[in-house]
Amino acid sequence: MARRNRNNTRRRRQEREQEKQRQQIVRIIAVVIGVFVLGIVGFFVLGTGNSGPEQPQARLDLDPILGNPDAPVTLIEYGAYGCEACRSWHEAGIVEDILATYPNQVRFIYRDLPIISAAWSQEMAEVAQCALDQSNDLFWQAHNTLFEDTELTRTSQPNAVNLVLENAPTMDETAFRDCVNGNTHFRTVRFDMERLEVRGVRGTPTWFVNGQQVYSASPQVITQLIDNALTQ
Repeated sequence: MARRNRNNTRRRRQEREQEKQRQQIVRIIAVVIGVFVLGIVGFFVLGTGNSGPEQPQARLDLDPILGNPDAPVTLIEYGAYGCEACRSWHEAGIVEDILATYPNQVRFIYRDLPIISAAWSQEMAEVAQCALDQSNDLFWQAHNTLFEDTELTRTSQPNAVNLVLENAPTMDETAFRDCVNGNTHFRTVRFDMERLEVRGVRGTPTWFVNGQQVYSASPQVITQLIDNALTQ
């Protein structure tokens, strides 16, 4: 009887060890399959994704400007064309009012942070950047069209291009379409976004006055910071 019990105990121990080995093998296989699948996905994402051509640093650093380029105060907005708050600020004409209140004292810069309706905002931002290739004025014409005449996620990029061309008759149409169709400024838009993300900013619109981030932004808060900057 004792020997039979020892045999049963040994058999159960062996069965437990075999089960552990089977589970370990299953885990190893799952990990291998997971790595393989991720590798395949990564290959197709990187291989088929159109991230556009490299851009020289001078182009990445090029900013569209409203107001006096040599003004002592710089107001920067990081926005997204799919951001309803950004659209509301634009439609309210707040930036234009600030520039009118501080003639020659403030320059306004718009930079892209396409984190709201990200894919659509990225596409619209590339349209505006292609307009900037031709001139600063054409950028602002495109910028205004994108905020005023497009419909969030429903206006396709080709539709946006047509709308911009309707409102910017001096645009070189062929160059503009080639720029957009070639994803020319995918990296330019990402550059704008990434240089702000390293600061942990993940909201739009985000405002800066002479490099100082504006928290709880309102027109009153921004003008107060401008006044403070002008008296320093």
